Amino acid sequence: MNFPIALPALAPQPTGHPASLPPTPPEPASDQKIAQPAAGSGSAETHQRDHAAQKEQKTAPPSAIQIKIMEILEQQAKEMAENAESASE
Repeated sequence: MNFPIALPALAPQPTGHPASLPPTPPEPASDQKIAQPAAGSGSAETHQRDHAAQKEQKTAPPSAIQIKIMEILEQQAKEMAENAESASE
C-alpha cells in the first residue's frame, strides 16, 4: 500500500520551515564546550598503539587494472623524460 508523502502547503507556525523541522539549537555555553586537544598531545602508549594498528593492516594486492595503469604512467613518464632530453639538446 502506498502512502503519499507531501509537504504541507503552508509552513508551520513554530519554526517557519515547510518540512516542519525543529529550529536550530542554540550554541552551548562556554562552560559546556569541550576544548580540542593540541596537535602534539597524546601519550606514548597511544602513538605506539596507533603505529601497531597501522602495521597490522594489510592491503590487497593491486588489481589488474591498477597494474596496467601503473605501466601506462611509467611509459608516459619515460617518454616525457626522453622528450625533455631531446628538447634541451
